[in-house]
Amino acid sequence: MFFDLNIITQKEKSRVVIAEIFKQLVELGYHGAAVNFSIVAPIQNQLVPFNPVDLNDLQTENNIGTIRIGAFNRFRQLSRLTVTFSEVNQITSLNQKRSGVSDFDILAVRPITENAFKYACNTIEADIISLELDKRLDFKLNKKLIASALNRDLYFEISLSQALEDSNSYKNLIANSARLVYLTKGKNLIISSGANKPILLRGPYDFANLGMLFGLPTDVAISCLSKKCESLLKKGESRKTFKTVVQAISLANLTPKQKWMIPKDNSKSTNLTELDDSSVTLFQKSKSDNKTDHNDIKTDHNDNKTNDND
Repeated sequence: MFFDLNIITQKEKSRVVIAEIFKQLVELGYHGAAVNFSIVAPIQNQLVPFNPVDLNDLQTENNIGTIRIGAFNRFRQLSRLTVTFSEVNQITSLNQKRSGVSDFDILAVRPITENAFKYACNTIEADIISLELDKRLDFKLNKKLIASALNRDLYFEISLSQALEDSNSYKNLIANSARLVYLTKGKNLIISSGANKPILLRGPYDFANLGMLFGLPTDVAISCLSKKCESLLKKGESRKTFKTVVQAISLANLTPKQKWMIPKDNSKSTNLTELDDSSVTLFQKSKSDNKTDHNDIKTDHNDNKTNDND
C-alpha cells in the first residue's frame, strides 16, 4: 500500500481542495494520505483537529476509466501535526499526553537551527524530523546526530513537490537529500509530496524514480512510500496509546533470518509450508514495558545473601 504522509493544508484552504487532492491520490494508486497541519512553536491554542472529508460524492468516472469500487471507502485519511521551532525552550512543553497533540496520527518537528536539530535528534519524542531540504540549511547534517535519531526510531522525510516548481529549490533538494540518504542508508526514510494542490501530485513510482537521483535503489525508494510509511503509522499508534502493538506473521512467510521467532514447540518442524494456519506474534514493547524493577532484583539479592548466612 502506498501513502502520501504530507499533504499541506492552510486555514484559508477549503475542504473542497483537500477532497480534490484525495481524489487525485486515489486515481494515482495511493491507499492513504495525511493532512499536515503546520504551526510555529510555541503551540499554545494553535491546534485544530482534522475532520475526515466525505469522499462519497467523488466516486465518478475520470479520464483513465472508472475508479475501482470501494477505493474511496478504503482510502485512509490521516492527520499530521508539524511543529517548526528554532529554540529548545519553545518545544520543551511538547508532550504526547498534552491535550490536542495526541489527536494527530503523526507528530513531526521541523528544526531550523543547529541547536534545535541537536535537540530533535537526541531528546524530543516525535515520529518525524522534517527538514527544509529544498532550501540551504543553516547547519550541517551530522552523522552522529542522524545515528542518534535512527537509534531512537525517528524517521526522516524527503518532500518533493515544492522543489519541482523552482530550479534553485530543486538543486538544494538534490544536494541535501543525497546527503541525508548517504547518512541514513535509506533507514527510517519516507518520501512524500508536500503538495498543496492536485497539480503537484505524482504517482508513487514517479516519486520512486526521483528517489534514485538521491542514491536510493529502486526497491528502497518504493518502500519509502509504502512499507516504511506503514511502520511509521504503527509507531504513531504506539505513541498515542502507550500500549503494546501486536503484529501476527504466518510461519510459512518467515525468512531464514526470522526463524528464531518460531515457538519452541514448532522449532523441530522442517517444513514451514505445513504451518500456514499457525502464526508468530511479535510484540513491540512500549517504553514502560522496558523498565526493570530494580527493587525486585535487590530483594532477590538480599534473600540469597540470607540463605548463604544460614
